[in-house]
Amino acid sequence: MKIGFAFSRRSLPIHGGFESCQIRSSQGLRRRSSDLMPCDTSTGDLRRRDPVVGRLRAAILTVCMTIMLAGCATWPDRPAILPETAAAASIKGFVDIRIYADADIDQWLRWRKKWEYDRKRTNAIEPIRMLAISSGSDKGAFAAGLLNGWNDRGNRPDFSLVTGTSTGALIGPFAFLGHRYDDTLRTMYTTISAKDIFRKHPVKGVLGGASLADSDPLSSLIEYYLTDQIVEEIASEHRKGRRLLVQTTNLDAQRGVVWDIGAIANSPDPRKVAFIRRILLASASIPGLFPPVLINAEHDGQQLTEMHVDGGTTASMFVVPSTLLWSSFDGAIVKAPRSIDLIYNGTLQSRYDVVEPRTFTIMERALSTAMLAADQQRIAGYGEFASRHNTQFSIWTIGLDFPDEGHPLFDQKFMISLFDYGYQKGLNIRPLSKYSPPRLSLRERQISDKPRFSPETGLTSAPD
Repeated sequence: MKIGFAFSRRSLPIHGGFESCQIRSSQGLRRRSSDLMPCDTSTGDLRRRDPVVGRLRAAILTVCMTIMLAGCATWPDRPAILPETAAAASIKGFVDIRIYADADIDQWLRWRKKWEYDRKRTNAIEPIRMLAISSGSDKGAFAAGLLNGWNDRGNRPDFSLVTGTSTGALIGPFAFLGHRYDDTLRTMYTTISAKDIFRKHPVKGVLGGASLADSDPLSSLIEYYLTDQIVEEIASEHRKGRRLLVQTTNLDAQRGVVWDIGAIANSPDPRKVAFIRRILLASASIPGLFPPVLINAEHDGQQLTEMHVDGGTTASMFVVPSTLLWSSFDGAIVKAPRSIDLIYNGTLQSRYDVVEPRTFTIMERALSTAMLAADQQRIAGYGEFASRHNTQFSIWTIGLDFPDEGHPLFDQKFMISLFDYGYQKGLNIRPLSKYSPPRLSLRERQISDKPRFSPETGLTSAPD
């Protein structure tokens, strides 16, 4: 994920973060600054004799005001609590709406058993087909385009289970509701630009703030698209036995949290629409760039405030709980889906690029390299899981044939181009493209290179 900024003096903020501050009057500021800078005494105003010194004064005043405003941006006190209390916390007014991604096997099997019961009660007897949509920031345009093309091809299924992380969480509700909302996805990812997602305030972030930008525009965008009607339709599908899950990261606990959006939508709590919007915002809040999202929870009467950020912080996608991924339970207990389709909003192949010897360039390259390696290993694990449980596993990725040269984050032209690329991929999707697992002995798995990835079909076999 590339994050780049070009700042000018116009971009520096003169307002607070979460609540306003009491600032000395402009007249008072002028008197203080005039003590430092010479004035034209013939007119009594503050016109400077030296333009260089004047620019310096303006810069000093801007930094001073930013420091004062950053200090006034308050967050609630969040005292430390016992990890056991935090792990057992729940959201007041809602029941069984979340589970940690790395929760023990028993918890996930209980969740699955309850879902199975709901499916039988609603006569949902068709095999489970799962769609997982990964993180990827502005590269979510790929998933939006692919889903549109897949539908126009005519063989896109109705998925029993849809999961989304980060940008995938924003796509998830509309993919879950089906082709009727394909135009919404097209609009969301081809008509916006950076100004519709965030506002920059870099100095405040560097001087102790929670982020380099605020996500108010993104919050407004989510509110615009995720209407009361959409939430009610999600609840209706939930009652039919389908499930929509979204992943965030609890930064305090350093754990992924999987939220049952359908269960929240189906609850009688009047806060449900606002709460779902908040979860989606949290799932897409890139740490450091966007401020974290605080969620109030409780346990045995003890109140706590959790800090949630981008779900991709712990995992770029949610397909199989980690505790089930390598479990020795047989298929009768695990009951894997009939098929898993993963839309990965990125490239699973390494791209060669000569890295400039600059601090942030090196840091960005190292971070993206680590994330790529982690995603390759995780997806290889999903492939092994699918092979063991006779599950069809298909991966759709951005190939090296798509140019991904430097571009500003949420550049509209880039997103339109990527949407069109994904659309063409969707038009060529074949029903149930089957995953081919690596043919390796245990010893070979320990010493061989990672399985290679194809931009067309996803994971291929490693060399024997």
